[in-house]
Amino acid sequence: MNRTITRVAPTLAAVTVLLGVAAGCGTESDATASDTVTVTNCGAEVTFDQPLDRLFANDGGMIAIALAAGARDKMVAVSALARDKDVLRLEYGPQVDTLDEVATEPPTLENIVGGQT
Repeated sequence: MNRTITRVAPTLAAVTVLLGVAAGCGTESDATASDTVTVTNCGAEVTFDQPLDRLFANDGGMIAIALAAGARDKMVAVSALARDKDVLRLEYGPQVDTLDEVATEPPTLENIVGGQT
């Protein structure tokens, strides 16, 4: 059975850019654990063979959204964490200290590739 998940936060859309998912005005997807995921973003549909299994988040806002969504186990790397680390720690506790910060500034392609495990 498919369920529709609507994402309206532009920041979350920015996270999906790093994953190779289209970003922009908001996202709508249909997914179950065993089928493809179709994302509608700004009127364009893109289909992926599987749901998200790895996440690279840049900056405190996107990191907070991913943690709030319960995606800590999917976060393989983050960047630009230092400025917001204390605030994130207040809300999300010690799991913030376990994030793998691969760059102190917005990521380069090398940072993203280097964060793959």
